[in-house]
Amino acid sequence: MIMEKRGLNRGQFWYADYLIGLSVFMIIGFLFFRTFVDVSYSNSLMDELVEDGISISNALMSDGYLHNEWLPEEGEQVQGRIGFVNNGRLNITSYTTFKSLVQYMPSDPAEISGYELSKYLIGTRYDYITYFEDENGNIIQNSISNPDIELTILGRYSDTISISNAEGVVKFTRFVWVDEYEDSPNNDDGKGKILRMIVVVWK
Repeated sequence: MIMEKRGLNRGQFWYADYLIGLSVFMIIGFLFFRTFVDVSYSNSLMDELVEDGISISNALMSDGYLHNEWLPEEGEQVQGRIGFVNNGRLNITSYTTFKSLVQYMPSDPAEISGYELSKYLIGTRYDYITYFEDENGNIIQNSISNPDIELTILGRYSDTISISNAEGVVKFTRFVWVDEYEDSPNNDDGKGKILRMIVVVWK
């Protein structure tokens, strides 16, 4: 009887150990699968954000077209392509048009905001902001020396919750020549400076 009782306990212990080991194995397997899925999703998302960020920064670095139709009158169709840089130089007129578009807020909440229109014209479904930095990395939010040039942060920068809860964020840096003189903002006197144009994209 004693021998049988001991054998039964060993069997019970072995079976309990087996169940515990199996449970641990299943939990580890689940966590590994979940991690693998999360990493795969993260990598896929980052690839999309990088591709979109390149597309957005390339668009902004172009000269664009149909600038007067970026923000159409009521009943008219949105057309054109956003861009405000010509041959590496900031086009003040195009940038001002872009700024007016992004900052446009319709009185009717049912209407599309200028920011959403800008996303459509750029060709992105992700949120973005763009701004300029000087050589010391300071964000420029006013004119430099030319009163015709007023640089600022543009995009969905006021939604801090969206940015802080983002699943992925990418940042791109491009370089733009900005004329800095008192007469005409598009002359060729060679006076100006190189600024960093920053583009941040997130989901």
